[in-house]
Amino acid sequence: MLNRFANDELRIVTVGTSSTIRQVFTTVLKEFGYKNITGVSSLKSALEMVETSPIDWIICPLNDNDGSNVLQVLEVFNNNIELRHTKVSCYHDTSKSEVVPKCFENGLLSYHSMAVSLAEVKSEFQTLTDMLKESDGDFAHVAATYLRKYLDENGRNEESIALENAYLEAFPGNKESLLHLGETLFKLDLDDAAKKTLFQLDLIHPELIEVKQLLETYTGKSDFSDEDLKNISQLMGFKSAVIIDSDIASTTLLKKQLSIMGFTSVTAFDNPIKALKWLRKNKKTPPNLILAEWKQPEIPGPVFLYKLRQRLKCAAPLIIINEGIEDREMPMVHELGASQIVPKPVNTKTLQEKIVWTISEHLNPREPNILKYQLKQAISQKNKRKIAKLKAIIAKNKRMTEGDKDLIEAELAFDNGCFAHAKEHGMRALQNGAPAPEAMEILGRTLTKLRDFDGAIRCLKNVNFVSPLNVEHLCNIAECQLENGDQEDFEETIQKARDIDHNSKVVEIEAKSAIQNGHTETC
Repeated sequence: MLNRFANDELRIVTVGTSSTIRQVFTTVLKEFGYKNITGVSSLKSALEMVETSPIDWIICPLNDNDGSNVLQVLEVFNNNIELRHTKVSCYHDTSKSEVVPKCFENGLLSYHSMAVSLAEVKSEFQTLTDMLKESDGDFAHVAATYLRKYLDENGRNEESIALENAYLEAFPGNKESLLHLGETLFKLDLDDAAKKTLFQLDLIHPELIEVKQLLETYTGKSDFSDEDLKNISQLMGFKSAVIIDSDIASTTLLKKQLSIMGFTSVTAFDNPIKALKWLRKNKKTPPNLILAEWKQPEIPGPVFLYKLRQRLKCAAPLIIINEGIEDREMPMVHELGASQIVPKPVNTKTLQEKIVWTISEHLNPREPNILKYQLKQAISQKNKRKIAKLKAIIAKNKRMTEGDKDLIEAELAFDNGCFAHAKEHGMRALQNGAPAPEAMEILGRTLTKLRDFDGAIRCLKNVNFVSPLNVEHLCNIAECQLENGDQEDFEETIQKARDIDHNSKVVEIEAKSAIQNGHTETC
């Protein structure tokens, strides 16, 4: 990541209510090597400059003498995509201000509680530039560090927990965030949750002495007890796992890591056919996690994934292990609910991070793709309670794009038989930047119900192009071709579906074709 603030040609505007304040900032910034510095007396003047020429960084007070505040500036930037590259740092003479968290929520880079003197400004900006250098210009990391400091200094522990949970959604396994979350939970006497958090951190970063120090401070012991480990494993959902991999060395490594993480039952298979038979037999007690090699003997990875999800209806969280999945296979990986991909040779730290993230998301989904997949599952299972729960989570999730929300509305409308409404939201999803295959898939199904078979075929063929081994898509295309009287195309498409998996959906379409063509003796 490029550190833009390392550029001495950075265009900077400083806002100060007096010439003395502006001079302090100019002097310090020049000491740091910056050349293009302009001082103005109000936030309004700063905004006027931004509107006429590009500015990289604004340094301003929380409030100015004209009654304007930095939150208003940030909201202007958020509403104008061309101005979002401008970073804002603000200063105030006291650490307490109710508006500060809202400012960070709207894109504030840093907050400095200080008196405006040469020594203090130099010290504060040295800290900021060091942070930017160490993080290689990672503005999200820097902003989170400043907000974390502000919330700690003001005892706002509940908001600290919300911050870390949001940060971990974007950066799973981040050690600073997990460490701070663990300590904050201890401060609120949520010891089990704190230990669970520190256990995750210890798995991913066993070299950190801070974990032992926090345990010692809050529990009087520097290690997790056996009882702690048992409770943590239960809280994390670390109980049973299935491994599907023909590589003995890889299977041995995966078994060892799962055991270390607290899994008490690990079943391994050297080919997917055996695994599918076992999973079918144990359908009522599915594993908490499946780790599967993508390039399997006997059946391709996409076909295994399809059979797992569509035939067995197995919803267990899944991690794919592979040296290199082809780009053309990625849409189906996500479409059929693979949560993460771990490259070979397996790095144990990466594996642990992915497992923790995958199971956490399965139990408490927050990532948009996971939420969309779980909602589609709940709809197919007619699970009204889960649908309501997921809708409530989605409504509060700020990471869901407008396109994602339209996709969800289209799915819900389709399930309720409101096909015109589903079509409207499917079209809107495309316009709002939703993934094209997802939008085309729901549009294809919807247009089929509206008996626009030509339109449905066009949509579904686009979907089939990116997921050619998905039998359900092929069956949907074949059904439209049958309704359109395109018998030759129908036979070609249904044969492709048969070759992949001659399942009940294929049989159903074949029976429909037989009845339509008067061959009822085959039914």
